[in-house]
Amino acid sequence: MNPPPFSTLYERLVRNTAEPENAQGCWTWTGKIKEFYPRLNIRTGDGRHKEVRAHRAMLCLMECGEEVELFWEVYELFSVAKFEGDHLCTDNPLCINPDHLQWLTKEEHDEVTRQRGQGLNRRWSKDE
Repeated sequence: MNPPPFSTLYERLVRNTAEPENAQGCWTWTGKIKEFYPRLNIRTGDGRHKEVRAHRAMLCLMECGEEVELFWEVYELFSVAKFEGDHLCTDNPLCINPDHLQWLTKEEHDEVTRQRGQGLNRRWSKDE
């Protein structure tokens, strides 16, 4: 039996996560994973599909209040401004819990990541 269709992007995101351990727990992505991050395809305004990182999609939804017509505008705005989605739960890049995510500039994100001792899949040289 096929699952029911998703009524909203938010519902689609949530249904692709594992049950959190508690009310404050991570919403761990169970869908497609590519380059260590959760991914999904979303239909654009012109009917095409675009693959995006699920945690960025969740952050955009939180910004636009799930008004679908604003989603791509918000997504492009944060992308052009080079904002990155940061995981406050530092040991789970598959988390899409909006309470565990924040927007940071690329520079802020790089600095926070270095301070946390992370960066195995980052853009830095191997000598750093």
